Amino acid sequence: MAFNLGFKKRKDQRPMTISEEKRKADENRQRGEQIRTSLEILDSKLIRKAAQETEGGISEEKLEQYHKALQEMKKKLDEQKASVLDTVVIDSIIGEFIDQMADALVKDNKETADRLMAGLSYGISKGREEINVTDPEATKKAMEARREILYRYQQIIKFSIHIDDLDRSIQRQKADIDQTVEAYQVRYEKLKEMRKKMPGLQENLDRLQAGQQVDGEVIAFNDMKRGVIDMHNHIQNLIKTKAANEMQRTAFEQAIRTERLMLTKAETMLDQEVYEEMMKSQQSFQQFIYDQINQIEEMQKVNDQFTKILEAAFSSRKMIDMLIKTEEEYEQLRQKEIDKADADERGRQKILEEEQEYVNTHQAMQQEN
Repeated sequence: MAFNLGFKKRKDQRPMTISEEKRKADENRQRGEQIRTSLEILDSKLIRKAAQETEGGISEEKLEQYHKALQEMKKKLDEQKASVLDTVVIDSIIGEFIDQMADALVKDNKETADRLMAGLSYGISKGREEINVTDPEATKKAMEARREILYRYQQIIKFSIHIDDLDRSIQRQKADIDQTVEAYQVRYEKLKEMRKKMPGLQENLDRLQAGQQVDGEVIAFNDMKRGVIDMHNHIQNLIKTKAANEMQRTAFEQAIRTERLMLTKAETMLDQEVYEEMMKSQQSFQQFIYDQINQIEEMQKVNDQFTKILEAAFSSRKMIDMLIKTEEEYEQLRQKEIDKADADERGRQKILEEEQEYVNTHQAMQQEN
């Protein structure tokens, strides 16, 4: 999403009447009360989750941190005076974050929950904060900057939710691959044993393919062979799908890093020169995403070609030899998968450490303010 941080000069407008100010202040107060009620509901869900003591989910320590942060947010809302600021968009985003936080708690999406809490903290403590200036133009610019920062949080959270969905898909695919490879190896071993007990097998297979009559065991072998070939193709497709998902996950991680950089710069109100650099960075990243999509499409074309070649190869006289070599190839493939998973895990761990460091720094800055 491309954002416009350039501010247009607005035409002179008449000051609000006392009745208009009162109406806007009442609307702002009502939205604040609705947000506080939603935070109360979210906090009650958080407390119930902490009491469940589930393993492998969000830690009890982290849930306690969330609880204390929600308490601070509610306190901040109580301290805020009724304001005439136009916080409709900001309040809508805050409500969206609260709903997404409840979902993240249910699904134990740890990193997404951290990012949502950061977004909520900014929206309530800064986004709804009174602006102590009398210049309407300065007030407008400040509110636009606040909305822009919350849009950045929205993007980060959107990418984070995509990563959560991809993680679940990748885990299912890994389990499916392991299960299918195990079944494949069992059938393959059985196929080899059958081959040892069937002299003249290839000639009989050629006769079967020509439509001539052969023994039942040759037909059984041929049927099993086709089943092994189908499993081989299925495994290849699973591996390629998983690889495409991992590529998308990497792209979304990079997107979060880019948005986080732009968010930090927006929050520190850098000058126009730095902003232009940020826009160039965003354009560069968009091109990166397009390149990833093109690579995925090319991968699908290669997969289609591979399948055709594989089917032709398995129907040839060299089929048996290829099946024997497949066993060794799969051992090598599984080892590559293990090595790649280890490398990906180290990379993800580094990203999470950087993300946690950013969250801690951001929270410390807000506490100082």
